[in-house]
Amino acid sequence: MVHSRLTFLLVAFLCGAVWSRASDSQPTDRDIEVRFVPPGDEGTVSMGIYSTSGKLVRVLADEWPLTRFRVGRDALSTTWNGEDSEGMPVAAGAYSVRGFVVGKVEVLGEAFHFNDWIDDADSPRLTTISAQQLLSGGDILLAVWLAGGNRMLVRY
Repeated sequence: MVHSRLTFLLVAFLCGAVWSRASDSQPTDRDIEVRFVPPGDEGTVSMGIYSTSGKLVRVLADEWPLTRFRVGRDALSTTWNGEDSEGMPVAAGAYSVRGFVVGKVEVLGEAFHFNDWIDDADSPRLTTISAQQLLSGGDILLAVWLAGGNRMLVRY
């Protein structure tokens, strides 16, 4: 089965992107659901699939309005069928999704790591993640540098 030999790596897109098997409309073995959270509720989205060398493999969305994507509990989504722009199956390997939104975006705080919003002056300011470790139970332990040169361990 071809799908078991394909590895898909989706790079952060807009505010985040993840992948999972498509579960509707008779998916094929190669279908990958691309989910993302746009930074606002208006605008158009353009996104594509890229090889590890940075070559555009396939355009998934070309100035699509947000209403053209499927709406899930926590993200918008579309499906990539594992084919390039000429309809040919791509080789086994790692691929990334990159894209952008054109439209009005309002920012109310400063986004630091993992969508934690800092809006008060007393909050710690993370500047660099120097190490990370996945803990049992799914938490992540980070060794970080703070503004001002202090170090801290942060558990998410």
